[in-house]
Amino acid sequence: MIDRPARAGDIDVWVCAEPTEASDTIVRRALSRYPGVSAAANRVDRDARGRPVIRGREDLGISVSHSNGLILVAIGQHCRVGVDIEPVMDRGLTRLRYHALTDAELAELELHDRSRQTEVLLGYWTRKEALLKAVGLGLALDPRLIELPPANGSPHPLAVPDALGRSSDWWIVGLVLQGYVAAVAADVKAPRVRLLQLTGGSTGRAALLSARDAHARGVHRGVSTR
Repeated sequence: MIDRPARAGDIDVWVCAEPTEASDTIVRRALSRYPGVSAAANRVDRDARGRPVIRGREDLGISVSHSNGLILVAIGQHCRVGVDIEPVMDRGLTRLRYHALTDAELAELELHDRSRQTEVLLGYWTRKEALLKAVGLGLALDPRLIELPPANGSPHPLAVPDALGRSSDWWIVGLVLQGYVAAVAADVKAPRVRLLQLTGGSTGRAALLSARDAHARGVHRGVSTR
């Protein structure tokens, strides 16, 4: 059970490695850690924009992402939240950089050695995707309309389209897990974020929680929870 008093803007990012269950079951297990949430009474549904919502608990925002044997479940208190994850591997991502990045972001990408460009590119992509999932627009919005600072820069976007409001109202941070790049976004200016491992029913690996400080400022490692 969650052991800290909840406040608006608290975000928990649950990590489940090598899951043996369906993603819906993993989401229910993460939700069961919160007081007053019942899998029977609080069903996870979708709103008009396709975002997952917890019926009867509109105070909790939720987002889910899974990739290559890892599932992330982000749960936010009184905020919209989005999470995204991608494995770091060379998969012919040349088209992605021109589909997702602004001219300024492309220029910053080229400053990095080729050996790091895949990770940097996916850092931009996951941060944008997390933001779009929090808003509920997904790929309906051109990601090039969002401009982000480098990963070690401000947690706030440099520019967003009018549909997203003010850029200063959004907070986005990248997470570097072992072999993966991930990001979490929320409409909170200074959230408290914890990275927690969801075990029990899966073989979680503690090493996956080694988020690097340069890419996870303000994110705290939590104790594995069964």
